[in-house]
Amino acid sequence: MTKAEWRFGIADGRRGRAAILACAGVLAGALLLGGCTAKVPKNHYYTLRADLPAPPLPASSLPVSLAVARFTAASRTLAQERLVYRTAPHRVDFYEYHRWTDPPPDLVTRILIDRLAASGLFRSVTRVQTGSASDFILGGRVESLEEIDSGQDVSVRVAITAELTDAKTRAIVWTGRGAKEAPVRDRSVDGVVQALNEALADSLEQITRSLVPFLRKKQ
Repeated sequence: MTKAEWRFGIADGRRGRAAILACAGVLAGALLLGGCTAKVPKNHYYTLRADLPAPPLPASSLPVSLAVARFTAASRTLAQERLVYRTAPHRVDFYEYHRWTDPPPDLVTRILIDRLAASGLFRSVTRVQTGSASDFILGGRVESLEEIDSGQDVSVRVAITAELTDAKTRAIVWTGRGAKEAPVRDRSVDGVVQALNEALADSLEQITRSLVPFLRKKQ
């Protein structure tokens, strides 16, 4: 438990912010009454899904082998497991006891690989490995993956940037971006995660729909 959590309290099921009061007896009289203990809330873990439905893409596949590099995080905020929320543009807060199973860049990389492989648009889609052969390397960065609280409204914001590198020349030949903001219908942490999943699926679909026409022109 951090000093801030001890002083100000820790999260409840909705916000991760309601107070759990620390033992208040440091006086001699309190010692006569015995010590008190505070129950530490359990951690709740969430993941992002790759199986959300996507609009159909062109059926014909490309004779292209694609390797996907691990995406990076735009800030340390997105490089750790705690869910992020904002109550003002200049303020960043965390759900202390509501966490991703892995840092967002790892989750986004896995989901992108799964979705691209399932699309059937490429000869092969793999994760970048030392010594592996591919035509292009797809990498990128997680710019936003967060809840936005503005007065009575709660929404989510997702933004992903991507770039394609020619595996032979190591030149960047394409860049793209996918972004989505959407309201949270269910005012709960589960509802926030569901909205983030849907916004991420839409963002990755935007990237795919920009990437595929570019690769078709190169064939």
